[in-house]
Amino acid sequence: MPVQPTDAVMITQFITQMTVCDLLQPCFVEGKEFHRLLHYIEPEYTVPSRTNVMSRLELSLMFSYVCNLNNKRCNVLHMTAAFKLTAW
Repeated sequence: MPVQPTDAVMITQFITQMTVCDLLQPCFVEGKEFHRLLHYIEPEYTVPSRTNVMSRLELSLMFSYVCNLNNKRCNVLHMTAAFKLTAW
C-alpha cells in the first residue's frame, strides 16, 4: 500500500528533527543502512535527498531564529511594562 502524503511529510519532518537533535551530517540520508531501515519501516517511502534535508534544516533554523527574536522582543516589552507599573 502506498505511503499516505501526510505520513510521508511526518517521516521527513522526523528525519530533519533527528538530524538537528542528534547532530547528524545531512549526508546520512544517503547511507545504505539508513535506506534499508526506512524501507523496512515504510517500504513505499522515498527517502529525501541531502539537498532536501539541507533546505528543511535551513528553514527550521531560520524559523527558530525568528521565534527566538520574537520571544526576546516580547520579554523586553513585558519587562518594560513591568518597570513602568512598578515606577508608579
